[in-house]
Amino acid sequence: MNNRRDCAVTIPNGNGPPGEAPSPNQHGTGALWTVLPPDGIDTGGEAEPNGSTSKKYPWWTVGTAGQLTINGRRLDTPAPPLRARTNRGTPEAGFAEVADGRF
Repeated sequence: MNNRRDCAVTIPNGNGPPGEAPSPNQHGTGALWTVLPPDGIDTGGEAEPNGSTSKKYPWWTVGTAGQLTINGRRLDTPAPPLRARTNRGTPEAGFAEVADGRF
């Protein structure tokens, strides 16, 4: 069984999407970007009435096609599978002007 010690943690690399204000918590590849916790460890977000948690993460992409798919699992204890909901958002910053950009 994998646990937190078995998995490399992704630390934000500060690489943000074009048109957005720089942030040390951004993490990107040049085609896909998000924002990560400073230590790379997601602690779950706000508690929901049913015991689950909810947290929003922005995703930016340029030059890609298709629906974004998010996969994940909890590493420290058994838990139901991750559920992710994605939609097309409209950024309010300079990224809105990036050709072929999606948020």
